[in-house]
Amino acid sequence: MEELLSTLSNTEIARILQGIQALKESGTAAAARQPVAVVGLGCRFPAGIETPAALWDAVQAGHCAVRELPASRRRTPATTDAAPSSCPAKGGFLDEVARFDPLFFGISPREASEIDPQHRLLLEVVWEAIEDSNIPLRTLRGLRTGVFCAIGSDDYLQLTVNPQRAGKLNEYSGLGTSRSVGVGRISYLLGFSGPSVHVDTTCSSSLVAVHLAAQSLLAGECDIAIVAGVNLVLSPLNGLSRAGLSALSRKGACRAFDDAADGFVQGEGCGAVVLRRLDAALTAQDRIAAILRGSGIAHNAGGNGLTAPNGAAQEALLRTVLSQSGLDAADIGYIEAHGTGTRLGDPIEAEAIGAVYCAGRSVDQPLFVGSSKANFGHLEAAAGILSFIKTVLALQRAVIPRQIHFERPNSHIPWDRMALQVNVTTDRAWPGHYAKRYAAVSSFGINGSNAHALLEQGPEVVPYEPADSPQGEQEARLLPLSAKDEASLRAQARQYAALLRTNTASLRDICYTAATRREHFRWRLAAVGQSRRQLAEALDAIADG
Repeated sequence: MEELLSTLSNTEIARILQGIQALKESGTAAAARQPVAVVGLGCRFPAGIETPAALWDAVQAGHCAVRELPASRRRTPATTDAAPSSCPAKGGFLDEVARFDPLFFGISPREASEIDPQHRLLLEVVWEAIEDSNIPLRTLRGLRTGVFCAIGSDDYLQLTVNPQRAGKLNEYSGLGTSRSVGVGRISYLLGFSGPSVHVDTTCSSSLVAVHLAAQSLLAGECDIAIVAGVNLVLSPLNGLSRAGLSALSRKGACRAFDDAADGFVQGEGCGAVVLRRLDAALTAQDRIAAILRGSGIAHNAGGNGLTAPNGAAQEALLRTVLSQSGLDAADIGYIEAHGTGTRLGDPIEAEAIGAVYCAGRSVDQPLFVGSSKANFGHLEAAAGILSFIKTVLALQRAVIPRQIHFERPNSHIPWDRMALQVNVTTDRAWPGHYAKRYAAVSSFGINGSNAHALLEQGPEVVPYEPADSPQGEQEARLLPLSAKDEASLRAQARQYAALLRTNTASLRDICYTAATRREHFRWRLAAVGQSRRQLAEALDAIADG
């Protein structure tokens, strides 16, 4: 090498070095443009929703999960002087928010009692998203797995770490309510060595977390990224402050883009997704639910006030993300909007969407827009991840989501000029004039931090067709299951029996996934059968035994 360099002039060496640098920059730029695959989903939302499939069913059924605030959360020692009428009366509330199995995660009951229920819920839903990804925990531990979470209110801190409980505080009290520790606990308990980050940009937090996770994947900081958002309303204090901002609906309903919109209601829930670079997901033969084509974040930077929406800033962000994605505005079939149902915010957001995505569209080929807040309320830190998961499900099913509480279009939005439309029907198929299905998601923070993401449908899956053989469908299959205790194992047997009776996946694939792409625990069973019916009956017998 030294002999070769000695024959070159300084100018020639400089050109070679410039070429090497250009190649490096080209490779870095190419990596930054790589799409990211969504390979796992998990969720808990109001109305008993505990699976992505149940979420989709609720949306398409036009279900409104808003109900009266549980009596146990109406008044606390800190709000005894507050007028009862000031407390938010309705919202999208979860049941049994204290339910948790600490021993599954190796947590003592004493420590668990001091851990914010939001952190507990995160642990469970992250685990469910991992299981949905079909990537065993042992595999994730061998990779650089990152965790990016948005955690909502500090209600549990107010309820437990206060002068009234001074004599009951212990070594777990402070750690149990720290948001950053809540994220770190996930990485620690599951053995993940990648970035472990808490994200707080108020209402846009969990979609910002999706963006940061994608950037971390593309920068090579992690191989797998788990993104989650959670929000629980354990005390009326935060609701009282929002009522002071005139943001909450007096009618107890979020009517996004409707002329009768008067604000939003609070909501609870948790969502998690597992992300991986698309090339790695394809190599690993992961099931890809959708593809993240691009995302971005920005701030309002001025305008009419810190908490006021800024249409110009929203438009600039949407335009930047669209440009970086390499897509055309006409490719996008649906926008899952921030859609808080406010008289000011909805028209501003609609104008920004129209300016970027609706130029040249005709009214007979409109862009559809909707918002999950009408169904579940505003989940604040978890709002973005709910919208993200809902949009992934719409792309998977090739259906435009149904919107509720929409009767008369907001008169301040020029619908026909922008060719925007809200879908109020069930099972409206994705319009056939699109070569592929693309959708966008927006989430805007009350602190001025905005996020936007573009999603593409996942690769079409070719159903497995077994080769002809003398045995045909009579080939015996072995289905192994495991859990951490006997009761959980019996419950899992029931779940798999139901799956075998309803799911259309091949029996071969179900058994293969259970054997090779699940974490295996101490309590185990194996069922053998030549058909779905035989396996389901064997599992029923085990579950009832």
